[in-house]
Amino acid sequence: MRMSKMKEQILVHRIRKKKDSKAFDEVYGMYAKGVHRHIVLRIPSKEEAEDLKQEVFLKLWDYLISKPRAVENLKALIYKIAQNLIAAYYVNQNLAKTYKDKDKIEL
Repeated sequence: MRMSKMKEQILVHRIRKKKDSKAFDEVYGMYAKGVHRHIVLRIPSKEEAEDLKQEVFLKLWDYLISKPRAVENLKALIYKIAQNLIAAYYVNQNLAKTYKDKDKIEL
């Protein structure tokens, strides 16, 4: 196991067993910049991209605390959460546009 993978596993263990916010801060420090870049390239609004980044890490915390499954690849999990939130963002945008368009239809 590579040193960074071993470190990730230790951090995940600390978060799960002790709800260790310092361990979570380390995870955030390791991945926040890359996740932000990933989202900014896909979301037109910088403010909404920042909100989504924060939501990624909130969902990660919830997942690590509540799911007993092993995390084999922390980076993959984080980016999967990000992709799911990006997809939900666009679904919500399209739904909002659909409802706006329906308001314009005269009966």
